[in-house]
Amino acid sequence: MVRRIHGGDIVKVQKKLGLDKEDIIDFSANINPLGPPARILEVLQESLGEIINYPDPECQKLRDTISQFYPVDGSRLIFGNGASELIFILMKVLNPRRVLIPAPTFIEYQFAAQSVGSEVTFFRLPHEDGFSLPVSEVLKKLSQADILFLCNPNNPTGTLWERDKIEEIIATAQKKGTFIVLDEAFMDFLEKEQQYSLLYGKKHFDNMFVLRSMTKFFAIPGLRLGWGVGHPEIIKKMELAKDPWNVNILAQIAGREALCDQSYINKTKELIKREKQYLYEQLAKFPELKPYFPAANYIFVELVNTSLDSLKLKERLSQKGCLIRDCSNYANLTSRFFRTAVRSREENMHLINALIEVKG
Repeated sequence: MVRRIHGGDIVKVQKKLGLDKEDIIDFSANINPLGPPARILEVLQESLGEIINYPDPECQKLRDTISQFYPVDGSRLIFGNGASELIFILMKVLNPRRVLIPAPTFIEYQFAAQSVGSEVTFFRLPHEDGFSLPVSEVLKKLSQADILFLCNPNNPTGTLWERDKIEEIIATAQKKGTFIVLDEAFMDFLEKEQQYSLLYGKKHFDNMFVLRSMTKFFAIPGLRLGWGVGHPEIIKKMELAKDPWNVNILAQIAGREALCDQSYINKTKELIKREKQYLYEQLAKFPELKPYFPAANYIFVELVNTSLDSLKLKERLSQKGCLIRDCSNYANLTSRFFRTAVRSREENMHLINALIEVKG
C-alpha cells in the first residue's frame, strides 16, 4: 500500500520536534518563496465582509479573467478547491476501467483512479535516461487504457517534455479512444511557458483535460484554487458531479487579483531561474548527491556513494529546521531519492549548510 504522504506538513513537524513555525524552512512543498502577492493580501483584508455571502458557483469573474490571460474559451473551464479536487471529480465522471500512469509521478493520480475502482497500470520513466518520456512505449500501451495521466513538468522529477511528443501521444490516443489528463500544475514557473503548454498548442483535442494550479505559483495553498480545461460536454458532467460552491469567495477574489499582478509574475520567474541554477550547482558539489536539473521550482536529487538514505536525511535535516520531500513512496523510486523546493538565496544557503552538517 502506497503511503499517502505529501510535503508541507509543518504542523506535524512542529509537534514532533517542538520547533516554532518561524524556525522551519519548508523545502518539501513547491511553493513560491516570494509568498502571496501583496495586493492579494490587501484585497483579502478588504473583502472579509464578503464571507456573509455564498460564493458564485460559476466563478464567473474568475472565469472571465482566466479567458483574458489564456487562450481558453470560458465554456471549457471548470474551477476546483485545488487542482487535486478536479482530478477526483473527473475520475468520478469518466469512471474508467483501466488507468495508465507514469512512474514516478504525482501520487494522487493513483488514489483518484482507485477511488472509483479503476485498475492501475504503471509505465516506467527510465532512470538511466533522466526519467524521460518513453513515447514509443506509451503509444503501445494506449489501447490497454481508458485514461492516461501525464504531468508536465513532471512531479517529482522536474522533467519537462516537449509539446510535440505530448501531442503525438494525444493524437494517437484519440484514435484509440483513450482519454488524456495533462497536469500542468507547475507550467507557469517556466520562462517559455507558451512553447510547452498545450493551452497554446495549435492543435485542439477533444480527448484531453488540462489541469492548472494557482496555489503553487501564487503561494496560496491554504486557499485551495485550481482550474481545468476540457471539452464542454465533459465540463458539464463535472459541474454536476461537484459541490456547487466548491471554490470559496476569497479564493475566487485572490485568483482574479493574482493574474493581474504582472510585476509579481515577472519577479517570480526571474527568482526561480536564478535560484534553481544556484541551488543545483551547490547540490552538485556534494559527492553524495546527484541533482537533476529542473524545469520548474523544485530539484529532484539522487543519493549516491553513501549509506545515508532519504528517510535518514529527512530526519536529520528536520532537526536543523529544513523539511525536504522524501520520495521513497513514489512508484519506481526508492529511499535513494528526495526532492527539494527552490527558495530564496538565504534559505537555499541555509539548506546547503544544513546538508554539510548532517551528511556525515
